[in-house]
Amino acid sequence: MSEPVRGCVLLLDGTPDRSRGAVPNPTAHALAGADPRRFLAAPSVDVVQLPGVAGPQSVLAYLQHAAASPGPLLVWVTGRLMVPSRRAKELHLGLSGSTPGSVRYTGLPWAWLTRTLGAHQGPLVVLVDVEADPAARPEVAAAASDGRLAGGVPLFGVVTPAPATPFREAGPYTSAFLDVLRAGDPAGGPVLDVAEVHRQALGLAAPGDGTLTLQYGPAGPLLVNPAARPAPVAAPPPSPVPVPTSVPAPVPAAAPVREPARAQEPVRDTGRVRVPEPVRDAEPVHTPDSGRADGPARTTEPVRAPAADPAPAPAPVGGRPAPVPARDDLLPGILAAAHAGRHNEAAAMAAAWEQQTLRLYGPDSPEAGLWTEVRADLARLAGDHGRAAGLWMSAARARLARSGPADGEVLAAVKRAHYCWQHSGGQAPGLATDLLALWEQVPGGRDAAEDVRTRLRALGDAPPAAAR
Repeated sequence: MSEPVRGCVLLLDGTPDRSRGAVPNPTAHALAGADPRRFLAAPSVDVVQLPGVAGPQSVLAYLQHAAASPGPLLVWVTGRLMVPSRRAKELHLGLSGSTPGSVRYTGLPWAWLTRTLGAHQGPLVVLVDVEADPAARPEVAAAASDGRLAGGVPLFGVVTPAPATPFREAGPYTSAFLDVLRAGDPAGGPVLDVAEVHRQALGLAAPGDGTLTLQYGPAGPLLVNPAARPAPVAAPPPSPVPVPTSVPAPVPAAAPVREPARAQEPVRDTGRVRVPEPVRDAEPVHTPDSGRADGPARTTEPVRAPAADPAPAPAPVGGRPAPVPARDDLLPGILAAAHAGRHNEAAAMAAAWEQQTLRLYGPDSPEAGLWTEVRADLARLAGDHGRAAGLWMSAARARLARSGPADGEVLAAVKRAHYCWQHSGGQAPGLATDLLALWEQVPGGRDAAEDVRTRLRALGDAPPAAAR
């Protein structure tokens, strides 16, 4: 029996700024925080994030591995396009430590990316939200006009002028594209048209002067439509009723047995309705959460929250909490409320389902930790970056306790906490100690910890000393 085809999402952050250390740029952070596994129309999806990669050979190895997979492949590229300051003006994607003088050796030649991905046999799309410095702009424009920038692969996105100071928020195109992906198309089928999502994202982002818009080739069926209605399940045809060739003679009915007559008691109307007995010991229903196996819960049918108008968490039945549906089934409705500005409603729904999860699995369970991360992202969407940073730190500590510092999800949670901390304003000094403690437990967190101390000095607060 063959295994289902796995999809792959590759997030490539080509940010050459050394000062960022282990912290990705805001556009890359927005992508990583949007649960990329939900992007692809595939039964299972692998996500590979390459933040601050040093060396083009390392990136090329990841590209080759992704291209060799037969399933749908989405490559999302952020960062900066550069050209060498001398000799050939070949376009490069700047990597960690790249400068105009060193990008020829430290950056990824853009032709490597398109040529490697061009060998992919399955559905493919490359989404691009990159900057270009003034020296690279003429070469980018020329490569865009003659098609060399796409190199024959389906490619959509924008190239914006490099700003004088790094942006603190995600690029408008990426933010708009993610919004369109989350909303989906209620009138569409199970997959979205990439070109149509790109067109709507450009309309929402309203790119400014000097922005190059890119659209090359038709993309295959990759992007899942979260608003698509499930296909109706056809009922099986009725079984034919056999018709006998001969009808047997009727058997005379037995004479009824007569009992002695009894005095009839008067019928009293008690006003009560007889309630049927509840069904017991029904089959267990499993509600997986993002690929994690949850324990079985006994119920007569699974509880489902509609994506468009989610219901609040159900009350416990018979003294036991009702089973919690899969988080992925509940998120569209919760996020729809948040993006519509109904932040209190979204937070209340998430908190209610979190309480159900706590009763079923306990406060230290991975299932409860996932709801902490949902509430962290809702706080960020509501603009409460201080609360978001605290929740992301709680999620990181829980993951750290369960799986140790080598877990990539721990690093991702600390990065998101760091990003929210950077935007937390006056709450930053009070959160800094906990953030530093986390960075000092994560491999490669030295530069990020120094970034925390530098920002505290700029705010006039004495940074905590490094752990010995």
